[in-house]
Amino acid sequence: WMNSLGVKPFVNQLYNDLTDGMVLLQLFDKVQPGIVDWEKKVNNPPFKKLGGNMKKIENLNYAVQLAQQLKFSVVGIEGKDIFDGIKTLTLAVVWQLMRAYTLTILQKLSGSSKRITDAQIISWANDKLSDGGKDTRIKGFKDPEISSGKPILDLLDAIKPGSIDYTFISE
Repeated sequence: WMNSLGVKPFVNQLYNDLTDGMVLLQLFDKVQPGIVDWEKKVNNPPFKKLGGNMKKIENLNYAVQLAQQLKFSVVGIEGKDIFDGIKTLTLAVVWQLMRAYTLTILQKLSGSSKRITDAQIISWANDKLSDGGKDTRIKGFKDPEISSGKPILDLLDAIKPGSIDYTFISE
């Protein structure tokens, strides 16, 4: 996902390649253009051996501040956690960035100036399922039925009929 957005450097190893904050800051700028103050707040590479790690952590702390500004759930997450490659905390930020980016794309596609809500997405999915003659419905993103994969497969088949070969699907 990150690489498809043209971040530099190319991300090969998620936890190692995010440790200077540069990729995360680029992603924040993709989610909300102009949010990153590249001139005053960002330490750009190359990083010197002496003090370089501190500059990277400053970038990561700034990324966490931006996450807070965008109302991400980052309680207990600090730049040092991402620098140290703590997987759960790094993923928490990355997943929320992916979600925010997706919602931004959906908002643009809708032509609306208002953010797309979860309820609107669920309603759209259920409408597509119904229009496609599927019996599956979901109540929300935490609906346990989603973990079976059936609503996703049915939604894909409702959008593009015949795309799912149900003979390969076990109940």
